Amino acid sequence: MEPLDILISVVMVCFGVYLLIDRRFQYWTNRNVPQSKPELVFGNVREVSQTIHLADKFREIYNELKGKHPLVGVYLFFKPVALITDLELLKCVFVKDFQYFHDRGTYYNEKRDPLTAHLFNIEGQKWKNLRNKLSPTFTSGKMKMMFPTIIAAGKQFKDFMEEPFTSRWTLNRRMEWRVSRRMRSVCVRSVSSVTV
Repeated sequence: MEPLDILISVVMVCFGVYLLIDRRFQYWTNRNVPQSKPELVFGNVREVSQTIHLADKFREIYNELKGKHPLVGVYLFFKPVALITDLELLKCVFVKDFQYFHDRGTYYNEKRDPLTAHLFNIEGQKWKNLRNKLSPTFTSGKMKMMFPTIIAAGKQFKDFMEEPFTSRWTLNRRMEWRVSRRMRSVCVRSVSSVTV
């Protein structure tokens, strides 16, 4: 092949990729939903991996567009995501029409990383089954019973953190021991009302 043919082929492929990416970033515009201006490849999350947390970036977009539109389109890299800025629409999504919106599209791998398969990550029937299992645990009466226990554990941990430490290693070892002990204590107290 001629060098000119190779150059033209490379330019055409690059142009085709650019058009595909640009078309992907027109998802919200094609649906008449206002969108935060995405950047090539990164969408709206370029700074997330470098300087700020994803929640802070979404808060920034939310504060910028709150009150202007009930729904705003943003992009996590190439994935379009709806950011709701209207309280009434949010109530509809979280309460009235929740059965349609419980899938979040977040990562989980039940076999290789079982800790990621929790209520906030899993989807579909698995989510429904786990929610039905856990719902009785979080009734308002049980939450009221657990609240003093959690407050007491937090106060004990605050007191522990205010104690002086001789070295960083001592701080790390004592923190590990104290946090694991406090967590076990809160779990035992919540389940059986026994103080440990």
